[in-house]
Amino acid sequence: MTYLRLDHQARELIMCELAESRDVPFAQIGRKVGCHRSTVQREVDRNGGRYDYSALEAQHHAHQNAARKTRFVRDEALAAEVRGWLVAGYSPYSVATWTQVCAETIYQGVYSGELGVDSKEVLRTRRLKRRHRRDRQPTSDGNYLGDFVRIRERPDHINDRSEIGHWEGDLITGAKNQTAIVTLTERVSRFQCALELPNGHGTKAVIAALELWIETHPFEIKSLTWDRGAELTNWKDLKDHHGIDIYFCNPKSPWQRGSNENGNRQLRFWFPSGTDLSIWTQKDIDQACHILNTTPRRIHNRATAQHIYHNQPRSGE
Repeated sequence: MTYLRLDHQARELIMCELAESRDVPFAQIGRKVGCHRSTVQREVDRNGGRYDYSALEAQHHAHQNAARKTRFVRDEALAAEVRGWLVAGYSPYSVATWTQVCAETIYQGVYSGELGVDSKEVLRTRRLKRRHRRDRQPTSDGNYLGDFVRIRERPDHINDRSEIGHWEGDLITGAKNQTAIVTLTERVSRFQCALELPNGHGTKAVIAALELWIETHPFEIKSLTWDRGAELTNWKDLKDHHGIDIYFCNPKSPWQRGSNENGNRQLRFWFPSGTDLSIWTQKDIDQACHILNTTPRRIHNRATAQHIYHNQPRSGE
């Protein structure tokens, strides 16, 4: 049943039904009015209940609520501040943390147009419906990876996120899979890194970018969890040269590196699918990661990934 905004005639009908019997089911009233029973129940509950409902007063309250100015209309300075954070690339939840405005209020302000921004430009793309998580028939058994280590052999201290320094990785690709960016997410803190690939995204280019990142990163990289992508065909170079354990997910099971998948969706706000990713420099990529790493996280009780990553105790400290 489609949503119906109640008018004075519908409220009169509700009042008449209640006058005949105070115990009449809301579902029965809803069928006569042409709306869902929950709509009738909310209308009655917020306007005096079954015994004191008045159509005239209910209509008056509805007009008052419709004419009420929202917070962003009342406070232009607040609207400008929120708009500035959104345009900079921060999520409504992050902005809510800094401005003491409910995240839902910010979403409504964006979609209603009260904040004067385009939702497609300031809200990171998310699926409307959650897809079922299930293994699909693999298209490859990963023979090109050689004697690789499967994720089921990954030790408990990595699985339970009790030790920092273990990462998940992947590629996000551009138009026609011609360009790509390496994405890396630390499992405990959700700290995000990403690497440009100016020389293509074959296995040599990807391994070279990862080796440079490992050598220049300020903290120890202990392990990588990756999918079955051919870009890591030469994974043994990382293990042999840097002593890093590499674990490979089951075929077509992106949830096994869920932190990285979430980071990929966030990064797509700056680096959309179907575009040429080679136009972005490492400086551009680092700026996007900085925004993600300085965003307050629910999972960290509003602390940032950057704070957790740099302050988490490490072995030997």
